[in-house]
Amino acid sequence: MEGLVISLFVLFAALWFIFEFIPKYIFPLLVSAIPFILIFAAAAAIFFYFRNEAKKRDEAEQDRIRRVDAAALERKRKEDEQKRISQQIESRINSANELVRRCVEHARSAEDHLAQSLVDFEERALYPFWDQIAACANEIAGIKKCLDLIRTHSENYQELRLRFNQPAPNFPVSIETVRAICETAGTVTRLKSITRAAHKDKDFAGIFAVHKTNQILVAGFSSLASALDDVSSQIRNQTDCLVSSLDAIRSEVRDAGQLVASRIDGASAEVAGLWATSQNINKSIEANSEWLSVINSQNRLYDEQMVKMLDNIQRNKKPLPEWISN
Repeated sequence: MEGLVISLFVLFAALWFIFEFIPKYIFPLLVSAIPFILIFAAAAAIFFYFRNEAKKRDEAEQDRIRRVDAAALERKRKEDEQKRISQQIESRINSANELVRRCVEHARSAEDHLAQSLVDFEERALYPFWDQIAACANEIAGIKKCLDLIRTHSENYQELRLRFNQPAPNFPVSIETVRAICETAGTVTRLKSITRAAHKDKDFAGIFAVHKTNQILVAGFSSLASALDDVSSQIRNQTDCLVSSLDAIRSEVRDAGQLVASRIDGASAEVAGLWATSQNINKSIEANSEWLSVINSQNRLYDEQMVKMLDNIQRNKKPLPEWISN
Protein backbone atom coordinates (compact mmCIF):
# COMPACT_ATOMS: atom_id res chain seq x y z
CA MET A 1 0.00 0.00 0.00
CA GLU A 2 2.78 2.36 0.87
CA GLY A 3 4.52 1.65 -2.45
CA LEU A 4 1.35 2.49 -4.39
CA VAL A 5 1.09 5.84 -2.65
CA ILE A 6 4.72 6.64 -3.53
CA SER A 7 4.15 5.69 -7.14
CA LEU A 8 1.11 7.92 -7.43
CA PHE A 9 3.04 10.79 -5.90
CA VAL A 10 5.88 10.43 -8.38
CA LEU A 11 3.38 10.29 -11.24
CA PHE A 12 1.61 13.50 -10.18
CA ALA A 13 4.95 15.25 -9.71
CA ALA A 14 6.04 14.30 -13.21
CA LEU A 15 2.77 15.53 -14.72
CA TRP A 16 3.12 18.82 -12.88
CA PHE A 17 6.69 19.25 -14.19
CA ILE A 18 5.56 18.56 -17.72
CA PHE A 19 2.59 20.88 -17.76
CA GLU A 20 3.80 23.62 -15.44
CA PHE A 21 7.64 23.87 -15.46
CA ILE A 22 8.49 23.02 -19.05
CA PRO A 23 6.08 25.50 -20.73
CA LYS A 24 7.14 28.29 -18.39
CA TYR A 25 10.93 27.79 -18.38
CA ILE A 26 12.21 25.18 -20.92
CA PHE A 27 10.27 26.22 -24.05
CA PRO A 28 11.39 29.87 -23.87
CA LEU A 29 14.97 28.77 -23.50
CA LEU A 30 14.67 26.44 -26.47
CA VAL A 31 13.06 29.12 -28.62
CA SER A 32 15.73 31.67 -27.74
CA ALA A 33 18.47 29.07 -28.43
CA ILE A 34 17.19 28.11 -31.90
CA PRO A 35 19.43 30.60 -33.80
CA PHE A 36 22.48 29.37 -31.89
CA ILE A 37 21.49 25.76 -32.50
CA LEU A 38 21.09 26.44 -36.23
CA ILE A 39 24.45 28.23 -36.38
CA PHE A 40 26.11 25.37 -34.50
CA ALA A 41 24.48 22.78 -36.77
CA ALA A 42 25.56 24.69 -39.89
CA ALA A 43 29.10 25.02 -38.56
CA ALA A 44 29.15 21.31 -37.72
CA ALA A 45 27.84 20.45 -41.18
CA ILE A 46 30.49 22.63 -42.84
CA PHE A 47 33.21 21.13 -40.66
CA PHE A 48 32.24 17.55 -41.41
CA TYR A 49 31.83 18.35 -45.14
CA PHE A 50 35.33 19.78 -45.46
CA ARG A 51 36.77 17.01 -43.30
CA ASN A 52 35.17 14.39 -45.58
CA GLU A 53 36.43 16.23 -48.64
CA ALA A 54 39.94 16.35 -47.20
CA LYS A 55 39.69 12.65 -46.40
CA LYS A 56 38.60 11.92 -49.95
CA ARG A 57 41.48 13.99 -51.33
CA ASP A 58 43.92 12.13 -49.07
CA GLU A 59 42.54 8.78 -50.17
CA ALA A 60 42.68 9.85 -53.82
CA GLU A 61 46.28 11.03 -53.37
CA GLN A 62 47.23 7.79 -51.63
CA ASP A 63 45.57 5.83 -54.43
CA ARG A 64 47.42 7.91 -57.02
CA ILE A 65 50.72 7.32 -55.21
CA ARG A 66 49.99 3.60 -55.07
CA ARG A 67 49.24 3.56 -58.81
CA VAL A 68 52.40 5.56 -59.56
CA ASP A 69 54.46 3.23 -57.38
CA ALA A 70 52.90 0.17 -58.98
CA ALA A 71 53.53 1.60 -62.45
CA ALA A 72 57.13 2.42 -61.50
CA LEU A 73 57.65 -1.10 -60.15
CA GLU A 74 56.15 -2.61 -63.29
CA ARG A 75 58.27 -0.35 -65.47
CA LYS A 76 61.36 -1.29 -63.45
CA ARG A 77 60.48 -4.97 -63.77
CA LYS A 78 60.09 -4.66 -67.53
CA GLU A 79 63.33 -2.68 -67.81
CA ASP A 80 65.18 -5.32 -65.79
CA GLU A 81 63.64 -8.05 -67.92
CA GLN A 82 64.66 -6.28 -71.12
CA LYS A 83 68.15 -5.78 -69.72
CA ARG A 84 68.43 -9.50 -68.97
CA ILE A 85 67.19 -10.37 -72.45
CA SER A 86 69.71 -7.93 -73.95
CA GLN A 87 72.52 -9.57 -71.98
CA GLN A 88 71.34 -13.03 -73.06
CA ILE A 89 71.23 -11.94 -76.71
CA GLU A 90 74.74 -10.54 -76.40
CA SER A 91 75.88 -13.79 -74.78
CA ARG A 92 74.40 -15.87 -77.63
CA ILE A 93 76.08 -13.63 -80.22
CA ASN A 94 79.48 -13.81 -78.52
CA SER A 95 79.17 -17.56 -78.07
CA ALA A 96 78.24 -18.03 -81.73
CA ASN A 97 81.30 -16.02 -82.83
CA GLU A 98 83.50 -18.09 -80.53
CA LEU A 99 82.04 -21.33 -81.91
CA VAL A 100 82.76 -20.25 -85.47
CA ARG A 101 86.34 -19.51 -84.45
CA ARG A 102 86.55 -22.99 -82.94
CA CYS A 103 85.24 -24.49 -86.17
CA VAL A 104 88.05 -22.75 -88.04
CA GLU A 105 90.59 -24.07 -85.53
CA HIS A 106 89.15 -27.59 -85.75
CA ALA A 107 89.25 -27.46 -89.56
CA ARG A 108 92.85 -26.22 -89.58
CA SER A 109 93.93 -28.82 -87.00
CA ALA A 110 92.15 -31.60 -88.91
CA GLU A 111 94.08 -30.74 -92.06
CA ASP A 112 97.34 -30.51 -90.09
CA HIS A 113 96.78 -33.96 -88.57
CA LEU A 114 95.82 -35.33 -91.97
CA ALA A 115 98.99 -33.93 -93.56
CA GLN A 116 101.11 -35.34 -90.74
CA SER A 117 99.45 -38.74 -91.13
CA LEU A 118 100.69 -38.80 -94.74
CA VAL A 119 104.21 -38.07 -93.55
CA ASP A 120 103.94 -40.82 -90.91
CA PHE A 121 102.61 -43.23 -93.51
CA GLU A 122 105.47 -42.60 -95.88
CA GLU A 123 107.94 -42.90 -93.01
CA ARG A 124 106.27 -46.12 -91.84
CA ALA A 125 105.63 -44.63 -88.39
CA LEU A 126 102.84 -47.03 -87.48
CA TYR A 127 101.62 -45.84 -84.10
CA PRO A 128 102.01 -42.10 -84.79
CA PHE A 129 100.06 -42.57 -88.02
CA TRP A 130 96.99 -43.91 -86.24
CA ASP A 131 97.34 -41.27 -83.54
CA GLN A 132 97.16 -38.60 -86.23
CA ILE A 133 94.15 -40.30 -87.82
CA ALA A 134 92.33 -40.44 -84.47
CA ALA A 135 93.20 -36.79 -83.76
CA CYS A 136 91.93 -35.76 -87.19
CA ALA A 137 88.64 -37.60 -86.62
CA ASN A 138 88.26 -35.91 -83.25
CA GLU A 139 88.79 -32.47 -84.80
CA ILE A 140 86.11 -33.18 -87.38
CA ALA A 141 83.76 -34.37 -84.63
CA GLY A 142 84.52 -31.09 -82.85
CA ILE A 143 83.20 -29.22 -85.89
CA LYS A 144 79.98 -31.20 -85.70
CA LYS A 145 79.64 -30.37 -81.98
CA CYS A 146 80.20 -26.68 -82.66
CA LEU A 147 77.52 -26.70 -85.36
CA ASP A 148 75.12 -28.28 -82.85
CA LEU A 149 75.81 -25.48 -80.38
CA ILE A 150 75.54 -22.74 -83.04
CA ARG A 151 72.14 -24.09 -84.00
CA THR A 152 71.06 -24.08 -80.33
CA HIS A 153 72.26 -20.48 -79.93
CA SER A 154 70.46 -19.42 -83.11
CA GLU A 155 67.18 -20.90 -81.85
CA ASN A 156 67.64 -19.24 -78.44
CA TYR A 157 68.48 -15.95 -80.15
CA GLN A 158 65.30 -16.24 -82.20
CA GLU A 159 63.17 -16.72 -79.06
CA LEU A 160 64.89 -13.90 -77.19
CA ARG A 161 64.52 -11.48 -80.09
CA LEU A 162 60.75 -12.03 -80.12
CA ARG A 163 60.64 -11.00 -76.45
CA PHE A 164 62.93 -8.00 -76.95
CA ASN A 165 60.98 -4.79 -77.59
CA GLN A 166 63.93 -2.95 -79.14
CA PRO A 167 66.04 -3.50 -82.25
CA ALA A 168 68.68 -6.14 -81.50
CA PRO A 169 72.02 -6.91 -83.15
CA ASN A 170 71.81 -9.40 -85.97
CA PHE A 171 72.81 -13.01 -85.38
CA PRO A 172 76.49 -12.96 -86.42
CA VAL A 173 76.74 -16.30 -88.23
CA SER A 174 75.84 -16.03 -91.91
CA ILE A 175 74.62 -18.77 -94.20
CA GLU A 176 77.84 -18.36 -96.20
CA THR A 177 79.89 -19.16 -93.08
CA VAL A 178 77.83 -22.24 -92.33
CA ARG A 179 78.26 -23.52 -95.86
CA ALA A 180 82.00 -22.83 -95.67
CA ILE A 181 82.15 -24.86 -92.46
CA CYS A 182 80.24 -27.64 -94.19
CA GLU A 183 82.97 -27.83 -96.83
CA THR A 184 85.29 -29.14 -94.13
CA ALA A 185 83.28 -32.34 -94.24
CA GLY A 186 85.28 -33.03 -97.40
CA THR A 187 88.21 -33.74 -95.11
CA VAL A 188 86.39 -36.91 -94.09
CA THR A 189 86.56 -38.17 -97.69
CA ARG A 190 90.31 -37.62 -97.72
CA LEU A 191 90.59 -39.28 -94.32
CA LYS A 192 88.69 -42.31 -95.58
CA SER A 193 91.03 -42.62 -98.56
CA ILE A 194 94.09 -42.55 -96.31
CA THR A 195 92.70 -45.10 -93.83
CA ARG A 196 91.65 -47.35 -96.71
CA ALA A 197 95.21 -47.30 -98.01
CA ALA A 198 96.49 -48.03 -94.50
CA HIS A 199 94.18 -51.01 -94.11
CA LYS A 200 95.61 -52.44 -97.34
CA ASP A 201 99.02 -52.44 -95.72
CA LYS A 202 99.39 -55.43 -93.38
CA ASP A 203 101.72 -53.59 -90.98
CA PHE A 204 99.38 -50.62 -90.54
CA ALA A 205 96.33 -52.89 -90.44
CA GLY A 206 97.93 -54.99 -87.70
CA ILE A 207 98.70 -51.93 -85.58
CA PHE A 208 95.15 -50.65 -86.09
CA ALA A 209 93.73 -53.87 -84.65
CA VAL A 210 95.87 -53.39 -81.52
CA HIS A 211 95.57 -49.60 -81.34
CA LYS A 212 91.73 -49.54 -81.38
CA THR A 213 91.93 -45.73 -81.64
CA ASN A 214 90.66 -45.20 -78.10
CA GLN A 215 90.77 -41.43 -78.53
CA ILE A 216 87.79 -41.66 -80.85
CA LEU A 217 85.64 -42.52 -77.85
CA VAL A 218 86.16 -38.97 -76.59
CA ALA A 219 84.36 -37.62 -79.64
CA GLY A 220 81.32 -39.80 -78.95
CA PHE A 221 81.91 -42.53 -81.51
CA SER A 222 82.29 -46.21 -80.79
CA SER A 223 85.04 -46.69 -83.37
CA LEU A 224 86.99 -44.99 -86.11
CA ALA A 225 84.77 -46.62 -88.73
CA SER A 226 81.59 -45.21 -87.18
CA ALA A 227 83.25 -41.81 -86.88
CA LEU A 228 84.15 -41.73 -90.56
CA ASP A 229 80.77 -43.08 -91.66
CA ASP A 230 78.60 -40.84 -89.48
CA VAL A 231 80.31 -37.51 -88.90
CA SER A 232 80.23 -36.34 -92.52
CA SER A 233 76.50 -36.90 -92.92
CA GLN A 234 75.86 -35.41 -89.47
CA ILE A 235 77.74 -32.24 -90.39
CA ARG A 236 75.73 -31.89 -93.60
CA ASN A 237 72.46 -32.49 -91.76
CA GLN A 238 73.39 -29.93 -89.12
CA THR A 239 74.29 -27.50 -91.87
CA ASP A 240 70.87 -27.89 -93.53
CA CYS A 241 69.08 -27.37 -90.21
CA LEU A 242 71.21 -24.36 -89.33
CA VAL A 243 70.66 -22.76 -92.75
CA SER A 244 66.88 -23.14 -92.25
CA SER A 245 67.16 -21.53 -88.82
CA LEU A 246 69.20 -18.61 -90.19
CA ASP A 247 66.68 -18.13 -93.00
CA ALA A 248 63.91 -17.89 -90.40
CA ILE A 249 65.94 -15.32 -88.44
CA ARG A 250 66.45 -13.22 -91.57
CA SER A 251 62.71 -13.22 -92.25
CA GLU A 252 61.96 -12.20 -88.68
CA VAL A 253 64.55 -9.42 -88.86
CA ARG A 254 62.81 -7.96 -91.92
CA ASP A 255 59.41 -8.18 -90.20
CA ALA A 256 60.82 -6.70 -86.99
CA GLY A 257 62.32 -3.81 -88.94
CA GLN A 258 58.94 -2.94 -90.40
CA LEU A 259 57.29 -3.23 -86.97
CA VAL A 260 59.88 -0.99 -85.32
CA ALA A 261 59.43 1.62 -88.05
CA SER A 262 55.67 1.66 -87.47
CA ARG A 263 56.20 1.94 -83.70
CA ILE A 264 58.56 4.87 -84.18
CA ASP A 265 56.03 6.61 -86.44
CA GLY A 266 53.33 6.05 -83.81
CA ALA A 267 55.55 7.37 -81.04
CA SER A 268 56.38 10.47 -83.07
CA ALA A 269 52.69 11.18 -83.63
CA GLU A 270 51.93 10.62 -79.96
CA VAL A 271 54.49 13.13 -78.73
CA ALA A 272 53.65 15.79 -81.28
CA GLY A 273 53.76 19.13 -79.50
CA LEU A 274 55.95 17.81 -76.67
CA TRP A 275 59.26 19.08 -78.03
CA ALA A 276 61.56 18.06 -75.19
CA THR A 277 60.16 14.52 -75.01
CA SER A 278 60.31 14.19 -78.77
CA GLN A 279 63.94 15.30 -78.81
CA ASN A 280 64.85 12.72 -76.13
CA ILE A 281 63.12 9.94 -78.07
CA ASN A 282 64.90 10.90 -81.28
CA LYS A 283 68.29 11.02 -79.54
CA SER A 284 67.66 7.60 -77.97
CA ILE A 285 66.66 6.11 -81.31
CA GLU A 286 69.69 7.62 -83.05
CA ALA A 287 72.08 6.41 -80.33
CA ASN A 288 70.62 2.89 -80.45
CA SER A 289 70.79 2.85 -84.25
CA GLU A 290 74.44 3.92 -84.20
CA TRP A 291 75.28 1.25 -81.62
CA LEU A 292 73.50 -1.44 -83.67
CA SER A 293 75.26 -0.29 -86.82
CA VAL A 294 78.67 -0.59 -85.11
CA ILE A 295 77.92 -4.03 -83.61
CA ASN A 296 76.49 -5.41 -86.85
CA SER A 297 79.43 -4.02 -88.82
CA GLN A 298 81.92 -5.64 -86.44
CA ASN A 299 80.10 -8.98 -86.57
CA ARG A 300 79.90 -8.80 -90.37
CA LEU A 301 83.65 -8.15 -90.67
CA TYR A 302 84.40 -10.99 -88.25
CA ASP A 303 82.12 -13.31 -90.21
CA GLU A 304 83.80 -12.39 -93.50
CA GLN A 305 87.19 -13.00 -91.89
CA MET A 306 86.09 -16.48 -90.76
CA VAL A 307 84.81 -17.30 -94.27
CA LYS A 308 88.16 -16.26 -95.76
CA MET A 309 90.05 -18.38 -93.25
CA LEU A 310 87.89 -21.41 -94.00
CA ASP A 311 88.31 -20.80 -97.72
CA ASN A 312 92.09 -20.59 -97.28
CA ILE A 313 92.08 -23.90 -95.43
CA GLN A 314 90.26 -25.51 -98.34
CA ARG A 315 92.54 -23.88 -100.92
CA ASN A 316 95.72 -24.89 -99.10
CA LYS A 317 94.84 -28.55 -98.87
CA LYS A 318 97.67 -30.69 -100.10
CA PRO A 319 96.53 -33.13 -102.78
CA LEU A 320 96.66 -36.79 -101.84
CA PRO A 321 99.42 -38.86 -103.42
CA GLU A 322 98.36 -40.83 -106.48
CA TRP A 323 99.00 -44.14 -104.74
CA ILE A 324 96.38 -43.19 -102.10
CA SER A 325 93.90 -41.74 -104.60
CA ASN A 326 94.02 -44.95 -106.52
